[in-house]
Amino acid sequence: MDRKKLGEKMKAIYLIGFMGSGKTTVGRALSETLGFPVYDTDEEIMGLTGESISAIFEHKGEQYFRSLEKEVLKKLPQLDAIITTGGGIILSEVNREWMKEFGEVIFLYASPEETMCRLEGDETRPLLQSNKKEKVNKMLDDRLPLYLEAASIKVDTTGKSITEIVEAIKQRLKFE
Repeated sequence: MDRKKLGEKMKAIYLIGFMGSGKTTVGRALSETLGFPVYDTDEEIMGLTGESISAIFEHKGEQYFRSLEKEVLKKLPQLDAIITTGGGIILSEVNREWMKEFGEVIFLYASPEETMCRLEGDETRPLLQSNKKEKVNKMLDDRLPLYLEAASIKVDTTGKSITEIVEAIKQRLKFE
């Protein structure tokens, strides 16, 4: 049964996962497929502040960024929307509970090796400015339990195309 054809409203779809897991790319593709608008918490924060995420981290710190992230999350639509999040949104219990209450939370997982390949040459990540491999492994280890706690659905993106990932999500959400 296709939810969209029935005109049924759907809770927001929150895409969570570590940096490089494909949240933004998958969110855009899912938006095109399902016809729901997509919102990116990092883009919303940049629009609100007029600063890049790196600049916010550099000038005001991670704690300030996390407070903005919480504020933005609560202002986004809770129905018929796809919301892509920053990799650290799950660090806040308030954020994890909010997403679970108001949406379907999909954890996009990529293996540490795949993550390193995807982040190769990416200098825009404020938390990965040095010792990238060591930091990625530690952050993944620390965050994995929080991603799993928050998620109602886990999709492994390792070695998969965007189309395969979107199809897996649609099947799990009962869109046929």
